[in-house]
Amino acid sequence: LYRVSAAGGEPTALTSGKWEVQDAQLSPDGSTWYLSTNRENPFEVHFYTLPAMGGALTEVTTAVGRQDVSVSPDGKWLAISHSVANHPPELYVAEDKPGAAMRKVTESTTPEFRSYNWIKPEIVMIPAGDGVARRDGSHAGIRPRASGPG
Repeated sequence: LYRVSAAGGEPTALTSGKWEVQDAQLSPDGSTWYLSTNRENPFEVHFYTLPAMGGALTEVTTAVGRQDVSVSPDGKWLAISHSVANHPPELYVAEDKPGAAMRKVTESTTPEFRSYNWIKPEIVMIPAGDGVARRDGSHAGIRPRASGPG
């Protein structure tokens, strides 16, 4: 993420690293960036805040999986669409504070779906032909389970 003066000039990096900013929104008062990034790994998306002029990133959501976040107009609450590899997205709410507990609002699956013992797939990086495992997830797969009789 870069900042450039409206008058022009050189861009200033606000973030750096081998990860992507997938969404960036400026808070209504202009003091804070709300960011969705895959900073931890390419298979999870977390919500962060960053001072508008740059500084330290603060991780707000910490649950395993993907969190797509909308901030309430007053900036105090988050609506979070949270999903993991073996369960579809559900809606949660939480205070806009680092590590705040998420309260589940929806249950989109059926009792039959929930009764099944879904595996938690292990996602692994697969080295490309040059021997390098790509950080962007373009060479990734799910490790197969050992198969047994039946």
